[in-house]
Amino acid sequence: MEIEIKIGKRTSDLRIEHYRVIQEPSFTDSPDLQEMIQDIHLYSSVTPSKIRAFTMKEIVKMYGAICKQFAGLTVNNEPPKQLNFNGVKYNLIDPEKVGVGWHQDFASVSIEQPTRLAAMFYLPDGVYYGQEDEYGNLVSSIRDRAPIFAEHMELQTFIDACAFFLRKFEKS
Repeated sequence: MEIEIKIGKRTSDLRIEHYRVIQEPSFTDSPDLQEMIQDIHLYSSVTPSKIRAFTMKEIVKMYGAICKQFAGLTVNNEPPKQLNFNGVKYNLIDPEKVGVGWHQDFASVSIEQPTRLAAMFYLPDGVYYGQEDEYGNLVSSIRDRAPIFAEHMELQTFIDACAFFLRKFEKS
């Protein structure tokens, strides 16, 4: 059985799920073999036992490709004001104009939950935070949006949005 690990070539191929790689203390310039295996596992979700089937040369090459891909990440001044996933437009939240319910929820979301955090940054066009339907159900809840953001939001956009909101709260 041949195992294939796909590693993107561009920074734009990185998604929020890859954030867990850069959260790891093992993601450094000079990792040992175990740390490389761990980081490849976090990047690809391939189990460490399967990664160990590769040669040292292949592991070093994969790790180098992952590092090269992450090296393209930067912190920009502002995230996009609008995103489009699956034909739905999502607008960047303005923390100065959104209700206090958003601020309470935002304070309870951890960076260890990057997809939930990403879902806090954007709302579907025409929906306000906390909006309910005629039955009292939330319209476009965080729980509903998080998987969409996990699949489609680029890691670069997530980093830019995190920096944007950190700066906003630093000023307040």
